[in-house]
Amino acid sequence: MIAQSQIREKISRYLRNEISLDQFEDWLVQRSWNMQQDSNEHAQRLAAKVELRLAGHSSGHLSVGELREGLLALVNVSPQRIDFGSVPEEPIRYFQDNKLMEAVLPIFMTEAPTQKGPQSLVYPASAFVGT
Repeated sequence: MIAQSQIREKISRYLRNEISLDQFEDWLVQRSWNMQQDSNEHAQRLAAKVELRLAGHSSGHLSVGELREGLLALVNVSPQRIDFGSVPEEPIRYFQDNKLMEAVLPIFMTEAPTQKGPQSLVYPASAFVGT
């Protein structure tokens, strides 16, 4: 099994000249063999993109600089979407001491105070789960 984070870490090591291109290629070939059996789809896609760039370099279509730029683009990624789920529209129901309870959990989105600095809001878990 191989994970995206492992691939990106090895790419980073190559780009920092901590390992040679041959060492990087050998590592990738050993780890990516049959990865379709035990690695997730995202790791498989990343490995395929890396292998495509390596093939382009070994066939003479990419210079070392172009290869390094292409690999750097695979390491420097930003999330496309962050999903925090949805806010419940109805009260949350739970049992406390064999009684059905309801709670509405307000969500506040405000700017951090500029003069006092951020302040933490700390509530015991019992305030939310009724224990």
